[in-house]
Amino acid sequence: MIAVCCAKAKEFISAFKTFSIENIPREDNQKADILSKLATVPFSHLTKEILVEVLNERSTDAKEVQTIVEEEGENWMTPIINYLEEGIVPSDKNEARSLRAKISQYVIESGVLFKKGYLVPMLRCVGPLQANYVIREIHMGSCGMHIGPRAVVRKAMRQGYYWPTMHADAKKEVDKCDSCQIHSPIPRLPKTHMTSIMAPWPFYQWGMDILGPLAPARGGAKFVIVAIDYFTKWIEAKPLIKITGKEVIRFVMDNIICRFGLPRIIVTDNGAQLVNEPFKGWTSIKQSNGETPFSLTYGSEAVIPAEIGIPSYRTLMIREEYNEEEQRLNLDLLQERREAAAIREAKYKTKMEQYYNKRVRPAGL
Repeated sequence: MIAVCCAKAKEFISAFKTFSIENIPREDNQKADILSKLATVPFSHLTKEILVEVLNERSTDAKEVQTIVEEEGENWMTPIINYLEEGIVPSDKNEARSLRAKISQYVIESGVLFKKGYLVPMLRCVGPLQANYVIREIHMGSCGMHIGPRAVVRKAMRQGYYWPTMHADAKKEVDKCDSCQIHSPIPRLPKTHMTSIMAPWPFYQWGMDILGPLAPARGGAKFVIVAIDYFTKWIEAKPLIKITGKEVIRFVMDNIICRFGLPRIIVTDNGAQLVNEPFKGWTSIKQSNGETPFSLTYGSEAVIPAEIGIPSYRTLMIREEYNEEEQRLNLDLLQERREAAAIREAKYKTKMEQYYNKRVRPAGL
C-alpha cells in the first residue's frame, strides 16, 4: 500500500514542470487554513437526527405567587379605600375637602388600590412596609444598581408602584446605604448661597478667631488670637501662651474697645512714631473697596518705615508747618471716603455673590 501511494505521488509531481514557494501573510491565508482542517477532521460522529423530548408533567410543583410583604394597621391608603368602598368621609372638614379633591385619581381593582399615573396608566398603591421593600429591592436587591433617590423613584414608578412620600423615603434609604456613601463622588460645588456681611461703619463689627496650638515661639507662646474689622479690614493680633476667657476679654478690651473709640494715631512726625508698629495688613490695598485699612481708619495713608530709612518724595517734600492742618482736614473728609469705599465694596460683593451662587447645587438635587 505504501509503494502504490509513493508511485502515485511521483506521477503527480512529474506532471509539474516548475514550481515556486511564496510566503503568504497569516491574515491572507485563512481560507487555506480552514480547508486544511476540514480535510483532517472526521464528521462521522454527527447525525442529521433532531432529538425532541415531550414532558407530560411539570418539572416543578405549581405554586401560586403570594404577596411577600403584607401591610398591618392603618396607613395613608385607609381613608381612600374607605371612601371608595363604603363612602365613609373623614370627620374633619379640611381632610374631607382634601380627600374629595384627589379621590378621582384612585380606583380599586380586584381589591387593590391603584392611582392613575402619567409614566404608566395605573400605579399600584403600597403602604410603608411594602414601600420600604420596593426601595430596597430596586436600590440594592438582586437587580439593584445603587442608584440615586430620583432614579429609584423613576424606576419604581415605571415598575408600577406609588406612595405619597416616594422621594423622601428613597433619599433616606440611599443615605443609609454604606456602599453608596463610600463610593459616592465627593461634591466640589457649594451647597448654599453666599450671604455677604456688610458693616455700616468702621469698627462696628469684628470677626475673631484663635489659631493654635502652634510650635512654641519665643517666650513660650503657642496661640495667636486674631480680630479683623469687617469695614476697614483692620487686623489686631496677639500671641499668647495659653487661651483662657480672661485673656480673650483682656485682648478685646485693650485692642478693640479702648483703642477704637477715636483714632489714637495722627501722623504728624513723618511717621517716626510708627517705625516699630506691626504694619503688615494695615497698608495693603484691599480688593473689595480699593482702600487700605489705615486710610479708612485715619484718613491718610501710613508712612511706612522704608520711607523713613530711604525718604520718598512725600517725606522729602513735607512741610511740617502745614502737616497738622492737612491731617485734620483729611479726618474731616474721612466720612466721605468711607462712604465711597462702602459703595465699592457692596458692588464687589454683589458680583462675587452672583458668580458664587451660579455654582451652587443644593444637596439632594
